[in-house]
Amino acid sequence: MTPLIMHPAVVPAVAGLLLVLVLALFYRRGRTARWRRRRWAEVPRLADNGLSVGAIARRIGMAQDAIRSVLLADRR
Repeated sequence: MTPLIMHPAVVPAVAGLLLVLVLALFYRRGRTARWRRRRWAEVPRLADNGLSVGAIARRIGMAQDAIRSVLLADRR
């Protein structure tokens, strides 16, 4: 009897799992990087509207909390 690692279906299954993991990692990294750039691009515009630095920081913190809760909900 041949070992399980030599079974013809094992190699494509492992390759498929690795591909899915790598794609998920790159998708998540790209999405968070895009969000980070967009978030900091809004700071000068908010400051022009007369908001204080503290108010801007609170808004950014609330947005981060919302995104974190969405990402945690995706994992369930």
